[in-house]
Amino acid sequence: MKLLRLLLLLIHVFVGLGALAGGYACLVDPVTPLGATTDMLQGSPFSTFLIPGIVLLDCLELVIWSVSYSCQSRTSILGMLLACSEDP
Repeated sequence: MKLLRLLLLLIHVFVGLGALAGGYACLVDPVTPLGATTDMLQGSPFSTFLIPGIVLLDCLELVIWSVSYSCQSRTSILGMLLACSEDP
């Protein structure tokens, strides 16, 4: 069970680092991040990769790192959210 937990933690960290790199690339060069063209955005409400990069960098990164933390510390995400929402 410890091996599985460690494997899941490593996968989450790897995906989180990829999201961090992809989101940063979208912020630095919103027209062609990492060689992607804006043709991929046809049919979407975005003309550049700036807003998807912000979402990738902020929202998804927060979810991935919180899941990684909960895997490592054996706390549930629901417990973490409830602890953050309690009044002091």
